[in-house]
Amino acid sequence: MNESTPQQQLLFDARFLEQYTGRTLLQDPVSAIVELVANGWDAGATRVNIDWPRVPGDLLRVRDNGEGMTEEQFLRRWLTLSYDRVREQGETVAVVGRPDYSRRLTFGRNGIGRFAAFCFGPQYTVITA
Repeated sequence: MNESTPQQQLLFDARFLEQYTGRTLLQDPVSAIVELVANGWDAGATRVNIDWPRVPGDLLRVRDNGEGMTEEQFLRRWLTLSYDRVREQGETVAVVGRPDYSRRLTFGRNGIGRFAAFCFGPQYTVITA
């Protein structure tokens, strides 16, 4: 775009995420937790820790010891709707720190699990290293 071309911004109706992910992911905490744990599995984690909120307003935190992402990987994967994990990364993942383990099949296929945290609140933060 040049300076004289106005920038366009995508707009989404409030129902977009529900239509895109399915009602269950955003309204069923069990399904949402499964997706968040599966994200760790797909990163090659051997451990996923969940810090449950003790009182309303506390954070729900999901941490794993899987492989992190570079900034470039994060931007590509998180900003691409219908991200094709199998095409981009393959359908298996190595278990981090365990070369003696066989590669395992991944759970995710199209990037919908990244929205699972919206079941618990209107925003979330991703920290990767």
